[in-house]
Amino acid sequence: MNSHKKLCFQRLPLISAIAASLLALAPAASAAVTITTTTLPGGFVGKAYSSSLKAAGGATSVYTWSLVSGNLAGSGLTLSPAGIIAGTPSAVGSWAISLKATDSVGSSATRPFVINVNAALRMLNGGLPPGVVGVVYQTVTMVATGGSGPYQWSVAAGTLAGTGLSLTQAGVISGTPTTVATTPLTLKVTDAAGNSVTRAYSLKVNAVLSFGTAPLPDAESGIAYSASIATAGGVGGNRFFLSAGSLPAGLTLGATTGKIAGTPTSTGTASFTVLVVDAQNNVAARAYSLLVAAAGVNLSPGILISPAILSGSAVGSAYSQQLSASGSP
Repeated sequence: MNSHKKLCFQRLPLISAIAASLLALAPAASAAVTITTTTLPGGFVGKAYSSSLKAAGGATSVYTWSLVSGNLAGSGLTLSPAGIIAGTPSAVGSWAISLKATDSVGSSATRPFVINVNAALRMLNGGLPPGVVGVVYQTVTMVATGGSGPYQWSVAAGTLAGTGLSLTQAGVISGTPTTVATTPLTLKVTDAAGNSVTRAYSLKVNAVLSFGTAPLPDAESGIAYSASIATAGGVGGNRFFLSAGSLPAGLTLGATTGKIAGTPTSTGTASFTVLVVDAQNNVAARAYSLLVAAAGVNLSPGILISPAILSGSAVGSAYSQQLSASGSP
């Protein structure tokens, strides 16, 4: 081997070391920009929305974001250059958009997204029906709309403990009321995305439907008569029926008022049974006796004014009629 070749072989390690040093000093090739956010969360009309976009690769970790296609304006949302989608959705719909992330040297990536905007979560039940102590409650199913189901229900304020009723997570109120009371409640519904709303209600539990204890006042034949059947408890909206016997001739029972009225046309004692049914079909019944006496005879406690019929008079002539009263209120 001559001296020239020997020198070349001696320089090879030095050249390799210099090349390695130069490679180490050279900037590494940048990875391609990629958008790492894969989906965008859904929104709800009227509820503030915010979502941050993420990307990776490129020359730097700072990216400028822009809308390539689609329309966010109609949804009530905007995209900032920093990659934040924010605003308050104003319309229900599925908004298809394409977004671009650009690094500091102009490298970029695009990706399509869909933002689903749902109706606002709200409760539909306007109120809770009343109950009656000891009577199985008219089962109520709470109903919600909007948001993203399924829904879960709970009592946010107040309590059902002690009322005999309960609320399931599915929104069913049921049971048998045990106490007469009006209970204030605030119910809460939560959707699958964790959104929730509350609403105040009042749950009224009434006493058992019943009749008053007072007897009907006596009537007089030929004299207008009016007396009301007294009831208590139940849930209201009462309807009255004769379930047995009959009223004295000339009298009728008001189906919704419970008033016995008219002008009796005969005397005697009538026996009959009145049935009352409330708005939830709770029922009570009571037997009555109604005496119709001859005109001018009043056997019931009270004040009797005589005569029952005033004498006639002629136009332009002086008139005088002596009245008398007997009995006590």
